[in-house]
This record gives sequence, structure tokens and C-alpha cells, in this order.
Amino acid sequence: MIKLGLGDLYSRCYVIPVDNISNNYLWPLYLLSYVPRVDTVFSNNRFVQELFKILGLETLETPVLPSVSGTVVRRLMAEDGDWESLIPSSVAEFIKRINGVERVSGLLKLSVRVQGERF
Repeated sequence: MIKLGLGDLYSRCYVIPVDNISNNYLWPLYLLSYVPRVDTVFSNNRFVQELFKILGLETLETPVLPSVSGTVVRRLMAEDGDWESLIPSSVAEFIKRINGVERVSGLLKLSVRVQGERF
């Protein structure tokens, strides 16, 4: 889905799977050991930004579309809402091809709500 979502930009990107480790302060160094040299890290997570700033890297936030998130898209899928207009058409087609709407709906029925959860 990442390749489909990026479209033509995919040829200019590296997608590198990295296992998580439980030590927050070692995590940035661990992550950086998997990628080519970088000067800038993109994250909207303030804690992650601080961890990379400690290493002297510039941190920037990615643009956020108001009222659009994975949570919103999944909720609309489960409620038979208009989720397709919120994502690239190639990604929507892939989700339909793999019966993603049914899979997400089934998972949301199993989910346990906790106090303070938005959706």
C-alpha cells in the first residue's frame, strides 16, 4: 500500500522495515543504523522529535489533513461511509481487492473501547 500511495514518488524513496526495540533512547541510533545518512527526520510525535534532536538532527513535521486519519478511514469503512475519497484511488482499489473493508469491519467489532478513546 505504501508503493501505491506514493505513486511516482516511490522511485525516490527507501522503504525499510525495522524491528522495534523497547529502549527509547537507543531506538534512534538503532533506526539510523538501517538507513543511509540523513540530516532531517520527519515525525509528528514530539517525543520522537526530541530523541532525534539530541543526536543533532533536524526534525520536521509532516502535513496533517484536518479530519483525516487512519482511524477516521477505518471507522468510515466499518460504517459504510465515504472512505474512498480520503485516500488515493490506487490504495482504495487495493483495499477492495483484498476484502479490506470486511476485514476492518470485523476487527472493529472485536475491538475493546477504552475511556478517552476518540472513536
